[in-house]
Amino acid sequence: MDAEARATRPEGRTWLAALVLVAVYTLLAVLEMRQVDATVDEPTYFNTGRLIVTEGWSHPLTRLHGPLPYYLNQALVGDFPPGGYDPSKDHADLLFRGRLGLLPFGWIGALVVFLWSRRLFGDRGALFSLSLYTLNPLIIGYSGLLAVDIVHSASVLLALYGTWRFLDRPGTWRALGVGALLGIAFATKYLALLNGPFVVLAAVIGTYRARGSTGRPLQALPAALLAGLLVTVSALTTLHACYLFQPGFASTHAQDYASQLFQRLFSWPGVDLLLASFPRPFLEGVDYQMSVGEGAHFTPYLNGRFASGHADYYLWSFLRKSPEILILCALWVALRWLPLWLSGKSPARLTRSAWILVPPAALAIAYLSLFTALQIGVRYVLPFYLFLFVACGVVATERWFLARLRWSAAWAVVLALHVWDLADQWPNLIAYINRSSGGQAQAYRYFNDSNSDWGQLVGRGRIELEETETEPFVEINPLMGPRLGRVAVELRYLVRRDPQNPERMRHWVLAMEPERHVGGAWWLFDASPENWERSLRENPDERRRAELAIAYLGAGLLERARPHLEQLGQDGAEHRELHRLLLAHERGEASTEDLLRMIALWTQFGRHDRVTALLEEEPSLADHPRRNLILAPAWMKQGRLDLAIEALEEEDLDRFPRAALMLARYYFVEERFSEARAVLEPRLDALEGDFAAAATQLLGEIEERAKLYEEFHAGLAGGG
Repeated sequence: MDAEARATRPEGRTWLAALVLVAVYTLLAVLEMRQVDATVDEPTYFNTGRLIVTEGWSHPLTRLHGPLPYYLNQALVGDFPPGGYDPSKDHADLLFRGRLGLLPFGWIGALVVFLWSRRLFGDRGALFSLSLYTLNPLIIGYSGLLAVDIVHSASVLLALYGTWRFLDRPGTWRALGVGALLGIAFATKYLALLNGPFVVLAAVIGTYRARGSTGRPLQALPAALLAGLLVTVSALTTLHACYLFQPGFASTHAQDYASQLFQRLFSWPGVDLLLASFPRPFLEGVDYQMSVGEGAHFTPYLNGRFASGHADYYLWSFLRKSPEILILCALWVALRWLPLWLSGKSPARLTRSAWILVPPAALAIAYLSLFTALQIGVRYVLPFYLFLFVACGVVATERWFLARLRWSAAWAVVLALHVWDLADQWPNLIAYINRSSGGQAQAYRYFNDSNSDWGQLVGRGRIELEETETEPFVEINPLMGPRLGRVAVELRYLVRRDPQNPERMRHWVLAMEPERHVGGAWWLFDASPENWERSLRENPDERRRAELAIAYLGAGLLERARPHLEQLGQDGAEHRELHRLLLAHERGEASTEDLLRMIALWTQFGRHDRVTALLEEEPSLADHPRRNLILAPAWMKQGRLDLAIEALEEEDLDRFPRAALMLARYYFVEERFSEARAVLEPRLDALEGDFAAAATQLLGEIEERAKLYEEFHAGLAGGG
């Protein structure tokens, strides 16, 4: 098989089939670019690309990734808006052109998958691998974005392929070429660094074995070490070239870095000089990413559980987000290829490929699974999908496979399964979840990150529900307590911690099954009395009963709430008190103190809609001195920051300086920094204790954020 793959050239029809597959992939990726709204990070990446063009690497946002994807997203944009890209404005064509600039790396990934698989498994293996790449939902989905993931994945695969080819004929110029490819990979995403030691080691070992085969192993050692040095120097030089040799070298002082690992590494002799040979913004970016991953405050969610890290996060990501045919092929590779490789019985090229691909993949997955809490999507391990596509070419060479089915028929089945998957979840492919896991309808049960939604449906999903639903519904957030009726909830608000068990997920709406979803981002539930009662019968939980009682009370169904209130134990005392106050209010016997107590209880139970209703409809509260101080947070907790600000702007801020602090916070959230300062600074002396400390801290945050904001937009405008 190996000799045959080397001896033959691809047939004309093989190239034609490959070009058709790449053309289909290109068409689907371009359609994705047109149909998918901006993800959460794309506006930042896009505007950062503009900042780099106009200002270089002075702004902190320019250090989130390497420079190459930023250059690419600016390659085709033409005129850039002076205020930067804004997803809320009609900038769809601009975003499309930015995304289109990254597509060539999708083609590079396809080419390397095809060439590498063909050298291992022949034409059929190459077409099989290319089919898995060009029709994979995740590859198409991420190829349609302005994100860095496809660029990173393709460049890493290209660097490893160059290393693999180097092992055939080691040499000085080839070592420099391998280093250049590695430097390009470094210039995409910082995770590419994990491949660096293996590429250098492969160059050293490959050169030593080639030179040592002449019978002079000691004389081969200098040449081997020189090859490793050439790869290293070439990679660093290429990386600096990608930064246009402008930012200079990184700092050698440990105190300039935030991550614990860097502070330890910089105390080791020699290591500090090696690290400082990287460009300054590159190493500062690596340090930032590592420090975020070390933070205990970051607790990713997986399969109903929150933790500071999940050792099985990427295993479940692969099992949930890969087409079943790919999982089956991966199992076959593991059963068929790995035992041969480990036993040393596999063909030479298969063995070398395994040594090139498996160790860096194992290191990266081990690091991401065990040593960082920064687990936010399958995109972090997307390069290993490309490795797997190459390896899966072996399936097309199995005799039992070809003996029982004609190759064309088997290939057609694989293509048809992929087309079925694409049609089923189009166009929201980055949120793809396979049928075995229930598709995107069940996404919230597994993930609350970019595996399910990356913000691309935050606006479009709501609009789709509003335009297509004939019956009314209420959009809710996690601060809004249990209620009756149809409710729509977004992923980030649906997946929330159980306050009594922070490791687990719990939301009152999950007592019912969703009746509709939009991608992996929005779900619509019918919280009718019948569904509430049914869920309680199926799971007679006291907390669920208390929530149902609140839903009934909030709907004014006091008699339906009564039997549930009577069954609650001591924890239901405040629920029963609210029931009593509502009865008094219904009879017109509630005093102002009763109404204020009702407001406090409604706030406690998350029914802020009842708070605003009371304050706006009850005449006895119209002139209450603290009315706006109560009304504003109630509006804010319902997602109506505009009404919250409006209420506080009517307040006498000199009389109630705490209202000034609250209003300044709301202005800060809306990035209205000058207004926040103008409201807060004159009233600092009137605040005392914790409020004074909070105001001082907020002013510091305003100054810091305003500076970054102003520098950012000045750079976008080209104003320096």
